Amino acid sequence: MHMLCLVLAAVLALSGCATAIRGNTQRIAIATEPPGARCELGNARGESPVVVDPTPAVAEVRRDKSDLEIRCEMPQRLLMVERFPSSWSLFGRDGDTPDERRQLAGSAATLGVLTGATVLATVGIASAGALAAATAGVVVVPLALLLLITLPVGVAVDHGTGASYVYPAGIAILIPPAEFPDEAALTAYFDPLETARRDAHALRRKEREASCTFSCERDQAADDAELARQLELLESIRARTRVVATTPGDLVLLRPSG
Repeated sequence: MHMLCLVLAAVLALSGCATAIRGNTQRIAIATEPPGARCELGNARGESPVVVDPTPAVAEVRRDKSDLEIRCEMPQRLLMVERFPSSWSLFGRDGDTPDERRQLAGSAATLGVLTGATVLATVGIASAGALAAATAGVVVVPLALLLLITLPVGVAVDHGTGASYVYPAGIAILIPPAEFPDEAALTAYFDPLETARRDAHALRRKEREASCTFSCERDQAADDAELARQLELLESIRARTRVVATTPGDLVLLRPSG
């Protein structure tokens, strides 16, 4: 009976464990290139935007399933607005601190042990004699019912508080000049940025191929999608800039780049 009490306490402790471990807020490192920008962060959960001024800095935002929208501005540079989706996870993500990942992993392990023990005990009951089955059923049936009741409640609690959602731990936002003196200057600014993103993607692929043991294809597909997103974003930013050409008569002509 003492063991049963311990097991029941452990199951109850798992209900809403992400809320207890993570809380309903997350600290995110915000950086911009160049530094010194004013940024506003918000999602559907927050009543008012969180302001970071100047960057780099750490912002604390409410967790939520909705995208995190970040608006950054600097004088003589483009206004940048980017959205970052949250990830659903009860077992630790990159956005969690090492201590949070350790505690969430421990909760997941405990849940696995309890579920496995319940399944094995149920199988044992099915193959035992009538007396043994009745005796074991006094322990296993309440435990199984408790798992079925408390786990959905825990998931609902974590969803309601936003604790089951994680944003990236660090976010960097490019804020390019709004104008360039000529096409050569524009190309010299954007081409290295594209090359850097492709090189970083190639390095991640190489590292993943050398060490990946689980869900490798899925993770690689996610990396490919992220590269495509970054390149598309870079191209859209480039199209918003302007080339300012000065004629010999000092007449300034403005035209979109591209």
